Amino acid sequence: MRAGVGKLNWIIAHWVQIIAALQTLWIAVRESFNRIANALPAPTKDSTDKYVFWFKFVNRMAGNTQRAEEHSIESSPNFIPAAEAYVAAKVASGEINKVTTN
Repeated sequence: MRAGVGKLNWIIAHWVQIIAALQTLWIAVRESFNRIANALPAPTKDSTDKYVFWFKFVNRMAGNTQRAEEHSIESSPNFIPAAEAYVAAKVASGEINKVTTN
């Protein structure tokens, strides 16, 4: 009998347990990445390239591909000023009413 046949027979005899163990491991790893990814705030224009890379990497590993690519508007250096100018123009034209908070 060849040396590898015993190992192959063991794998064949236990393939269901092996598949179940691999699936459990994958779910555990993915859940861990998901918890880490959800704890990370989205990058802003002031974030370093390294943080943006890790944010995208962790979110992709967690299966959050949409969140990994969705932060592009927040990264814009003039997002807040542009949004404020847009709202001010809408208020000035009367299209929307100015909302105040207490």
